[in-house]
Amino acid sequence: MRIAEGHAIAFSNPNPATADSFITQRAKTPVRRLDVIPTAEKGQVQASGASEQDLGRENKLGLEVALMIEREFHSAGWPTGLLFGVQSEIQQRYKIGRWAVREAIRILEMRGSADMRRGRGGGLVIAQPRLKNVLQSFALYLLAEKATRADLDRAARTLAEIAAWLLLQRFHEERALAVELSATFAETGDLLSALVKMTGNSALSVMASVLDVLAGPRAETTNAFDPRRLAAISKSLVAGDMAGVADFVYSAAPAQTSGDLDLMRWIRPTTSLNACRYSTQLAFKMLGDIMRLPHVQSTFLGSERDISDQYVFSLESVRQASRILEDMGVLESRLGRKGGLFTRKPVLAEILSQTFAYLIHQRVTIADAQLAAGMLDNALARTERPCGSQNALTKLFIAMFDAFGHRKNNGAVKH
Repeated sequence: MRIAEGHAIAFSNPNPATADSFITQRAKTPVRRLDVIPTAEKGQVQASGASEQDLGRENKLGLEVALMIEREFHSAGWPTGLLFGVQSEIQQRYKIGRWAVREAIRILEMRGSADMRRGRGGGLVIAQPRLKNVLQSFALYLLAEKATRADLDRAARTLAEIAAWLLLQRFHEERALAVELSATFAETGDLLSALVKMTGNSALSVMASVLDVLAGPRAETTNAFDPRRLAAISKSLVAGDMAGVADFVYSAAPAQTSGDLDLMRWIRPTTSLNACRYSTQLAFKMLGDIMRLPHVQSTFLGSERDISDQYVFSLESVRQASRILEDMGVLESRLGRKGGLFTRKPVLAEILSQTFAYLIHQRVTIADAQLAAGMLDNALARTERPCGSQNALTKLFIAMFDAFGHRKNNGAVKH
């Protein structure tokens, strides 16, 4: 539904099933706004007489509210550019303290879900889902799993074989396949991307994009694609030789300019740390130190006071930074006499929700996600599980597509 400038959306229930009940009304300002009228019983967020620090530390309200806000974005169809509300409105809506709402906003900004615009007419604005945010969450998991370029190459070969198998269901004549493949390659400039695009599977297209960007820049090529190689690929595909198709794809691809898989570049901020907020500065400084540690077991980093003294940041900045890192899945805050801040290996299931907004924005369908998950799982079972190893990249895509298809099939994308 296209929303005209100067209108607001009001709805009483963030469930997609009630989307038809949305009504538009004239706003008093030219800012597009998404107003969520909460129900009388929110359920998830408890209002009590406890202090903000107790609520933030024991119930982790900041992260909880951030996830609830993302669920409302999902339920509304993730309308990029709409104003969700100013800080005081969000604080009142969820009946939480100022510290908790500021923490929630920091987490949403870190996840790339929303931007906080300052000044008159500003507020929390729904951000456009970007591939960079998906890659950031992927990179944290893959770093912990010690993923290498060999893993990426194996995942890409698996994708090429799956694309070839899907195309075999459509094409039984070499010439027709060669004609369409040539035309598609002219559009994409990359053979693997061309094969995947021809399948029409939106989930596999996302996988191809992620693998291509993770691989890094390639050497520049100016030569046109060799028609003889095109004919050889078409012949192998029609003959059912999927491994042969993958071999041809890789022998034709230009090499990457770097031999290493640089995952840290997706975690580092794009701007100087000095230009970031204090909590963000501290979060990335701590993250750099955490990723140098082994992730086999949990490592005690110290108390919040210890971290404050070590990095020379305020306690509030430490608390906000620790919640950001908890959301990334690399830090755990424990209470009690033996509590403090501990490193934590990123858990696969906990990073998947960060990819859902991007999949929705890319119009990935339930059927495509489920088909991709099933075929990737079959390929993993056939080629790697018998050897006692599992490709971290392939495993990640299987989990992402399976969770996305399953959760959307239940009526809503849940966290």
